[in-house]
Amino acid sequence: MKKLLFSVIASIVLFSCKGPESALCSRHGMMNEGGWFKVQDITPENGTGNVYMISEHNDATCYLVTGSKYAMLIDTGIGVGDLSDLVSSLTDLPLIVVTTHGHPDHIGGNYQFSEVWLPEKDLDVMKSMNPLNNPDLEAYVASYAKDFKYDVEAVKRNIEEIKTYPDYELRLFGPGKSWDLGGKVITTLELGGHTPGSILFLDEADDMVFSGDAMNGYLWMWSDHCLSIEEYEKNLAAVVPELKNFGHIYGGHEFRPQGMESSQAETMLADLHSVLNGEVQPVPTPKPMDGEGTVNVYYFKTWLLWAK
Repeated sequence: MKKLLFSVIASIVLFSCKGPESALCSRHGMMNEGGWFKVQDITPENGTGNVYMISEHNDATCYLVTGSKYAMLIDTGIGVGDLSDLVSSLTDLPLIVVTTHGHPDHIGGNYQFSEVWLPEKDLDVMKSMNPLNNPDLEAYVASYAKDFKYDVEAVKRNIEEIKTYPDYELRLFGPGKSWDLGGKVITTLELGGHTPGSILFLDEADDMVFSGDAMNGYLWMWSDHCLSIEEYEKNLAAVVPELKNFGHIYGGHEFRPQGMESSQAETMLADLHSVLNGEVQPVPTPKPMDGEGTVNVYYFKTWLLWAK
């Protein structure tokens, strides 16, 4: 009987999407509590459609970008909160869900949608770091919630239902992929470093770049799958000319509505040159996340680089 009940629930979830053109379904997250998400409308003056910055409990930042025909969700956060419900409250347009890279705090909510696009080069990273592979999802929620008050029993029930969800369709893409949202086209550039396939999403109509963790003020490149400083410098040099015509860059852990000035890309490139020329020396620092050993941290005026 239990298996039959789960099968019925899964069938309801599978067929309750808005339609074949939308990834937005009735699948929910683990927690649905007020205050878990912070939403800021960062639509520029005279913008095309709307742009929302969605911070999941100050741990990761997603973006919802709308055109006249489609909406695009860029990254799905840590996956604890009910992101799909929040998105449906912000737009009723058919939804396209994309991810900037394969790290768990950016693909954590993928399970809440029927279809998600992922950079092809990050497939192995995503498979090895998918939060849903955690055998204790209740502990996963608690690790992020900290002192946030939530309905523990409701979370337990939601987790049991999440286990019945059918697999979402994972669609792979590479640099040069674009989506027409209606009145605005979102294009892509690859900027490998933080992960091998990290992608920048460019919204030319609104003069915005969404960089995930490929560019931010606190850049981690110390994990085994991260590229070297030399490789990242080469990749950044290739995209800097493409970014000069944009106004603002919005990273995957950004909370400021103005984001970063696009000139930050040139600043970062110059700082990387100083590292490779031996002009800036690293500070050996214990690995984050209770890792053994140390990593090299480079301190610059506007950002930090944690490298191997």
